Amino acid sequence: MHELVREYWARTPRPEALAQLRSAPHTTLLACFAAGQRHPAWVAKLAWEENRRAALRREHAILCRLHSHAGELGAPLALAWEDNDREACLILSGLPGAIPPWRCGPGRLRSAAVRLLHRSSDWIRRLQSLVPAVADRCQSPPTVQQLAAELIAARRRRPDQWPIEALLAAMQAECRQPPLPAVSCHGDFWIGNLLLAGPQLHVVDWNGLSPGSPLDDYWLLITKSPLPAGLSRWQLLERQLFRPGPLARRLRRAAPCALAAPALRLSFYLFLARRLRWEAGLDLQPRTAWHHQAARREWLPVLQALEDRAFPTPFAGLERP
Repeated sequence: MHELVREYWARTPRPEALAQLRSAPHTTLLACFAAGQRHPAWVAKLAWEENRRAALRREHAILCRLHSHAGELGAPLALAWEDNDREACLILSGLPGAIPPWRCGPGRLRSAAVRLLHRSSDWIRRLQSLVPAVADRCQSPPTVQQLAAELIAARRRRPDQWPIEALLAAMQAECRQPPLPAVSCHGDFWIGNLLLAGPQLHVVDWNGLSPGSPLDDYWLLITKSPLPAGLSRWQLLERQLFRPGPLARRLRRAAPCALAAPALRLSFYLFLARRLRWEAGLDLQPRTAWHHQAARREWLPVLQALEDRAFPTPFAGLERP
């Protein structure tokens, strides 16, 4: 057991259990529970493979940056950190709450999904207002167009196997519009990283905080949601966003700013291209060959369908209420 874990166990009043939670390969996730408490007193993340250790380093640096806003954002506090020759260990404050119910199907949104979307919208607005977008090696705030150019350059340096040339061409065409300021995005905003505690929304796993478009975290909440039985990812997206249905109308109302149609297209194309780079293990999060093959089964039909439709705009024909 890592010395930091021993130290925090010893200083916890009435410690009762140290539970090992499900974690990624080459990592361990431990939660310490004190007697009479339903949520962890603290959580320990340990990693010993270099890519995983780098992700922990990034999360530690991000949480230190967010320290003064942790309460407003429902983020954990970084309590202790050590990175030696063998492993990295990050101790985080525990957060109350439970993973929210979320069935994001193609039909009428259930009340639980409506409430979560409303709370998520409030939280995303808060993040974007409190935390300025900062790009690596850049003194001024980035634009979404700059992020698109960086993605294309990164793909030239480190090619992936996704057939997204037509998608990138469509994205470049939309980059001709006036500059769209980038905002801070959580980067992995899905129900597995959300905890509801009454009216409070807590959010964990912060190593993906980065600049993106104003709708990036919304796109991820939708596209990382479980698929209803019998529907493919494209069938669900087509019914949710491209017809469009109730979810698209609520997203249009929830968006932090009024985006014109070209900005909506650019936002979605850039998100999709970045998501596929992430699924290939080329952007922050290491991915296994199994994950990549599963992603290809899920997303290749989406790419083909988008090409067949000449990349239509999400929310096409919708007017802001």
